[in-house]
Amino acid sequence: MADAPSWNWTLDRLEALVEDAPLVAYSPFDKGVYNAANKIVGLPDRGFVFLDALSVVRQHVELDGYRLPRVVKHFGLSDFNHHEAGADSLACAQIALAIATETGAATTDDLWRKAAGRKRATRIRPYQKKADLPGANIEADPGHPLFGEVVCFSGDLGSHTRSEAQKVVAGFGASVSSNVTKKTSLVVMGGFDPRTLKAGASLSSKVERAMDLATNGQRIEIVTEQTFLELLQM
Repeated sequence: MADAPSWNWTLDRLEALVEDAPLVAYSPFDKGVYNAANKIVGLPDRGFVFLDALSVVRQHVELDGYRLPRVVKHFGLSDFNHHEAGADSLACAQIALAIATETGAATTDDLWRKAAGRKRATRIRPYQKKADLPGANIEADPGHPLFGEVVCFSGDLGSHTRSEAQKVVAGFGASVSSNVTKKTSLVVMGGFDPRTLKAGASLSSKVERAMDLATNGQRIEIVTEQTFLELLQM
């Protein structure tokens, strides 16, 4: 909107509000938007500290999915208007406070330190034969962006289990692949964004394979979970 506040004004206001406190968000998406906006308008990083509440939830409790409404329901919090910025922010804060109460954490530093030191049982994903993968719905809308794509998932998603996500894309007319091949056209990556990859971190073998294929001219796209969810809503 033409009369909307500038990004620089928004950052000034945010800086005045938070002072030295960290910014707690649900997933790394908000930090990604912050980085992208700074890059677009050519502004430097203000040095805000971002904390990911989703990572704390994952370490604290084993659920069948980690979408915000699912987690709100688990902690017995009030229903909210999902995808409305203020409501999402309040839900994120309430979740962090609920976990702090259960763990006895008195500060954000204490809460994230406790989460970092807690190791959840590793989820063992059963091997899927090609015959076990869901088939593409040939009657799906051919105008949907997933129709006709060959999709492979890498890493754990917060919004869906692997089998759920595979069934969803198949319902939109996409073929599902358990590995990245020369037919794969879309890789959905859970866990992190390669554009903001921290030093010392490593990409999964599937993502590395997809990058190699893209470098050699294959039409293949690597997307984050947030982009994947946006595709589902189209």
